[in-house]
Amino acid sequence: MAGIRIVNTAEIIENARLKAAEMGRLRNSIRRGDGNFDGFVGENAFKAFLHIPLSLDQNTYDYDLIWQGMRIDVKSKPSKAIPLGHYDTSVAETSMHQRCTHYVFTRIYYPRGVGVGDPPYTYIMGFISRDEYFARAYRREQGHVDPSNGQPAQVACWNLAHSKLTPITFMVRKQCG
Repeated sequence: MAGIRIVNTAEIIENARLKAAEMGRLRNSIRRGDGNFDGFVGENAFKAFLHIPLSLDQNTYDYDLIWQGMRIDVKSKPSKAIPLGHYDTSVAETSMHQRCTHYVFTRIYYPRGVGVGDPPYTYIMGFISRDEYFARAYRREQGHVDPSNGQPAQVACWNLAHSKLTPITFMVRKQCG
């Protein structure tokens, strides 16, 4: 399962760059603001998938956008490989206060060997309600290695495999008929 691949257009990248610079350093940020760009790329790719104008800003401290009555927080991780079903999603314990109703998980793809540069693709891995996520996810302590990617958890977090998410196409079908 590689999710839905979205081409990161110049508009997606430039909008993400501007929003990340404007936002600066976030309180409770795992990467101390260094992940803002990837977060906005993921959010913008999801908006593009839904045909929502990138200029429509609904961001709050609790969610990124409202669609069909759902308060959605888009969680994004950078990836050097095309994401697979056994890769984990993560919600940091420092983000558990957010009052969203659903999560959408994305992977921002930076191909191995390319080095620096803009990510060519975003993979929308799926969605899940907040309540279901925490009912099914498992807790990983800070510093413990995530077997799905070999990386230590930077903060305590709740993880769930991509394969346990609902495909994003079901969200659209469910809400649109």
